[in-house]
Amino acid sequence: MESLKRALNRLESLQHETQTAGNSAASIISEVSHFMRDLPVVIQDLKQVEVDLETKNDHGGNHDH
Repeated sequence: MESLKRALNRLESLQHETQTAGNSAASIISEVSHFMRDLPVVIQDLKQVEVDLETKNDHGGNHDH
């Protein structure tokens, strides 16, 4: 679940840094720019969580027969 934690932390950071209260437009634009560079990593982390969950579901299995 480390991948999920990393993705959530990055998204929460973006949310915090782009709140308009106390942040200039330039600061918000800069933070969004940094986030866009990080976006492929965030997406990859979320895809890994998806794979992990699918693998867990396949192995945990539905044992209804």
